[in-house]
Amino acid sequence: MAKKPKNASKRGHLQVVAGSSGIDHQVAEAVNQLLQEPDLPWEQVEANFDIVTRQPTRVLPILQQALRNADWGRSERIAYIIQQLDAPEVDDWLTEQVYDTSLHDDARMQLMGILQSRDVPVDEETFFFSLQDPESMFRRMQTRLLEDSATNLLMRQTAVESAQLRDADEFAGWLDFIIEPRDPRALYILLPLLYLPNDKHVQRVISALERLGHPAAAPALEELAEWHTSRRVCKAARVALGRLTMRGSARAAELAPIPLPPLVRAYLSTIDGDGGQAIGVVRQQRSGLLMVMSIAINDHQGVRNCFATPDLAPEEWEEILLDLMEGGTAVIDMPLSVCRQAYRDARRRTIQAGLPVPLDAEVWSDMLLGDDLADVPEPVAPVLSPDEATELLQGTADLLDDDIFTFWFFNPNEIAGFIDEAESLVETRTGDRWNQLVSQVITALVSDEFRARLRDRLERQAVLLVGLDDAKLARLAVAAAWGLGPESPVAMTEHPFLKEMVEMSFDNVWEEWDEEEDWDEDEEAFWEGPMPQTEAEWRALIALADSPTEVMSAWFQYHPPADIDQANEIAQYLQALWNTTPRAELGNRAPYQMADMPAPPIPPMPARLPVSIPQPPPGPLTADDVWEAVRTYYHETIDWEPLLTQDYVEGYLRDQEQAGASPDDLLTHWDDLTIFHFFLDHYGDEIPTLDDVRPYHLSEWMTDFVENKILGRVPLAAKRRALETVQGLYEYLGRTGAVTADTAETVAEAVATITAPPRRLQPIERPDPLGGEPAMTVLRPNAGEFVYTLNDVWLAIVCDHEFKRNWARMQKAASKTPGATLKQRLIDRLQQAQQDGLDPFVLLDSYPPVQPALETALYMFHEQEMTEDMAW
Repeated sequence: MAKKPKNASKRGHLQVVAGSSGIDHQVAEAVNQLLQEPDLPWEQVEANFDIVTRQPTRVLPILQQALRNADWGRSERIAYIIQQLDAPEVDDWLTEQVYDTSLHDDARMQLMGILQSRDVPVDEETFFFSLQDPESMFRRMQTRLLEDSATNLLMRQTAVESAQLRDADEFAGWLDFIIEPRDPRALYILLPLLYLPNDKHVQRVISALERLGHPAAAPALEELAEWHTSRRVCKAARVALGRLTMRGSARAAELAPIPLPPLVRAYLSTIDGDGGQAIGVVRQQRSGLLMVMSIAINDHQGVRNCFATPDLAPEEWEEILLDLMEGGTAVIDMPLSVCRQAYRDARRRTIQAGLPVPLDAEVWSDMLLGDDLADVPEPVAPVLSPDEATELLQGTADLLDDDIFTFWFFNPNEIAGFIDEAESLVETRTGDRWNQLVSQVITALVSDEFRARLRDRLERQAVLLVGLDDAKLARLAVAAAWGLGPESPVAMTEHPFLKEMVEMSFDNVWEEWDEEEDWDEDEEAFWEGPMPQTEAEWRALIALADSPTEVMSAWFQYHPPADIDQANEIAQYLQALWNTTPRAELGNRAPYQMADMPAPPIPPMPARLPVSIPQPPPGPLTADDVWEAVRTYYHETIDWEPLLTQDYVEGYLRDQEQAGASPDDLLTHWDDLTIFHFFLDHYGDEIPTLDDVRPYHLSEWMTDFVENKILGRVPLAAKRRALETVQGLYEYLGRTGAVTADTAETVAEAVATITAPPRRLQPIERPDPLGGEPAMTVLRPNAGEFVYTLNDVWLAIVCDHEFKRNWARMQKAASKTPGATLKQRLIDRLQQAQQDGLDPFVLLDSYPPVQPALETALYMFHEQEMTEDMAW
């Protein structure tokens, strides 16, 4: 007789149930694996569920057969598969099976739970009377619930959530059911329920703990007795704790820790502007899926909420981390013990503030138990001497340029009373009135409590920055925190970090306004009637508008301009109509009359293009579309000779096309290059040729120019991509001889340096200036340009600060300083410029004489020889 193959009986069973078709066999194999092999790799589990959910009519007979004589555990797995099936016939099948008395009570109870979760109406009374041995079944349910709560965090969370939905009588009966066996494992459910928002429910839980009589409840009861906001709850907790003590039960005792998968990582996130932070733990199941818990905390409310899942795919987790990083949040690996202590501290703040502890966090905080990974050190903040801290304090505003400090600003409601004045001063941010306003905001908002909280927040952020290997920012954070303490050498109104926070707070409000205005414009057009065709009709429309911009938007919507020249022509025409049209709110006078000015001339009405001509739907993007976009830009959009010429761009893009880049990739590269083109033009004389691009230029392009001059907030991934595009451009230009090989290599090294940190860009600082660098250019009538240098800036600051703007006194004092001859010549030049009608002290608006600029200027005048050389 031939030897029986392994698993032959199982395969035979499936063949009988499923028949002989290939699809049936595939479905049967998928169901069998899901039921028999709980430790399948998650990719295989997903593949099996993909098969099962697409064939519900084939799956149900197999599950019906499997339900015969299924115990509770097997019934759970079957029920889980059924829950994934979404077809009308499934509910009918469930209703039929739940009344089938040939099935085991446990299986029928599982099916009843599915029907209830789907809100399918069932006769519960008939169902319960039809059970074969309801008492034994409820005992098994009881035991299973306690076992699951002790070993499975998701099941524990489900039990706690279901308890919250019960009314008072149901809740009391459910508690009796939980504690009836006097099993200590009931504490896994009862202890989180002590933090329910319903005080009466909490009192019932306390009573249940007292009846259970287990000493592990004592610490939680003691905590409630001390901190709960309800006097009745405090009293009930004290009474229960006293009775435990009288029984001799309040000895030290702990619950056995839940069995957990191996630890992959524990982390803390960087801190946001509200003191918010995430505590996270990642563990790996045998299936390969990740068990992830993230608890959100902040430094004044404690525990905020909890996100947790036992079955997250690794690539989904990587996407979450990438989204966090692009949003300015980084995560730093920490010892598990550090994360555990961070949760305990946050939890204590929550309770002391009289706030409810989120139940999910109480349930999933067991993920924080266990031992640390061996190779994860705890970072330590740098220690600065007072002299070091004082020196670094002046540069702490730079912290807010980093993505990690993106959201460190005051909330809009906090600065609401200052916004109108700030908006009126926005064009003169460096003036005295602006500085006074910033000081007023700091005085109003920075209380002693906020100051202490912000100091602690910065100190903790410094530790995290060390964990990110950013020693420079960590030192600045320590200096900023030190400057908020009692030993601070500067007043709070002069603290650079606080002043920059105020500036960012106003910028945030205005940015939100801009977004709301854009939304409003998208939602509702200013003008919905027929468009005016004559000057008189346009004036009638203008009389109803709130601004000339509204009128221009209406024109552009119905008669889009062909190019930038025509757009300017339309704008000038409508502005002239606006200035000469009487308005009711102006007493039926025109704006030019209110301003007591001559009436401006009215240019001819520009030609109007027809309302958008119907076009065929666009097809997929092609390379020809990209070449046309480049051609249009160079021949129709710009009207100057750029450094980055059309042949360079097209050559690079065609090189990328030959390397396999798609049309979408080419268009993305072109978008990056247009921004780089604007940057080159903006820097003007400082970058006269493409070979003159320096590493700090590329750094300033991405860390300042694209956000402050063009685009606003830009995702980190987009910044990295744009830098890599420019690196590729220079590599191509180096190969073709358009730039030197040294330049191409310098650009590649600079991009590698800037993009090296995984969660932000590493800035490359400019070299210190020598003095001859241009600072401001003034156009003089009939006399050409007058160029101020940084030497002029330093001299103007010193003359204003020490000599009360008296150049003659300064000239005399300069004779006794190092390099007197050059300084006296420069002073003569500035004095002559002032006599010719220029005001050298206008430099102070752009270069305010505050620390450290004042210190530098005094040093250069009194102790250092000046030079007209330039570092850049």
